[in-house]
Amino acid sequence: MDKKLKNSLLLLTLALFLIGCRNSNDSNETIDNNEPPVAGFDYKITTSGYSSLVTTEVKLLGYVDQKDNNDRQEVGFVISENSTPTINDLAKSINFSGDGNFEITFDNLKYNTTYYYRSYVKYGELEYGEVKSFKTCGYNVPAGGIVAYDKGNDNDGWRYIEVSVQGIDTGAWSSNQQLITGTTNTLGSGKNNTERIITSSTMPTSTAAYKCKNYYLNGYNDWFLPSSDEAYLISKSLGKINRPLPSYIWTSTEKDMKYAFRVKAGIDNYGNIEIQFEDKRIGYETTIIPIRRY
Repeated sequence: MDKKLKNSLLLLTLALFLIGCRNSNDSNETIDNNEPPVAGFDYKITTSGYSSLVTTEVKLLGYVDQKDNNDRQEVGFVISENSTPTINDLAKSINFSGDGNFEITFDNLKYNTTYYYRSYVKYGELEYGEVKSFKTCGYNVPAGGIVAYDKGNDNDGWRYIEVSVQGIDTGAWSSNQQLITGTTNTLGSGKNNTERIITSSTMPTSTAAYKCKNYYLNGYNDWFLPSSDEAYLISKSLGKINRPLPSYIWTSTEKDMKYAFRVKAGIDNYGNIEIQFEDKRIGYETTIIPIRRY
C-alpha cells in the first residue's frame, strides 16, 4: 500500500472516531434536557368563613393546601368596607407550615357595619382566596332586641344571640336553697338551663328563670335566662359599644344549693369581665336580662 493511501485511511478512521464521540455527547445532553424540571411552589388558599363575631371583634377562618410542600410561608386575611379588600387595607398574617386550617382575630372594628374579607398566601408572589362578608353585631332586629353575637353557622339550630334591653328587670334566682343540678355554663346552654330550672322546682313566677320564660316582646316568647358564658359574652359585646348592661346580671348557671352565678357587667381596665356567685334566695335580688337565639 502506498504512503498516500495509508494516510487517507488514517484520516478517515480519525474522522469516524470524532463523529462517534460527538454523537455520544449529544445523546447525554438530550437525556439531561428530558429530565423533569424542579417543581415550583404549588398551593391552594381558601377563605373558610368566620366565627365568634361580636360588635367589634371577629375570628376569621382559612385553609391552606401546600401540595406536600412544608416550607413556611405567610398566610393571613385582608379586610375592608370596600367589596374588594387588598393587602393595602387592614391585614393580619401568621407564618404557617404544611397544610391545614388557620384562624386570625381582628378587633377594634366598627359595630353594625358590613365588612368584606378574604384569605391570602404569600410565597414570593401573593395569592388571594374568595371574597366573603360579615356584619358586625350591635344592630336591632324585629324581635326588638340587639344582636350581640353571631357564631358564624347555624349548627344546633341557631346562629345569633339577641338581648332585650327593654326587658331588664330584677328578682331573686329562687325562693329557697333548692338544688336544681344539671345547669351548665357553656355558650348555647342558657335555654336548656332555664327549662331545667322551671321544670325541676316549684319556684314562684317572680324569680329570674320564670321572668325570662314568660317574657313577651313583639310577638316573640322564646326568651330565656343566659348561661354564665352567654351573660359574659353579651356583657362584653355591648360594653364595647357603650351599651353597658346593669352592674350585675343573673345567669342560669347554678353553683350549688346556696349560690348561682352572676356576671359583673362592664369591662375593667384589663379588658376583663368578672363572674361571681350570689345567694339565690329572695332578698338577694339581681338584674334579670332576657335573651333569645335564632
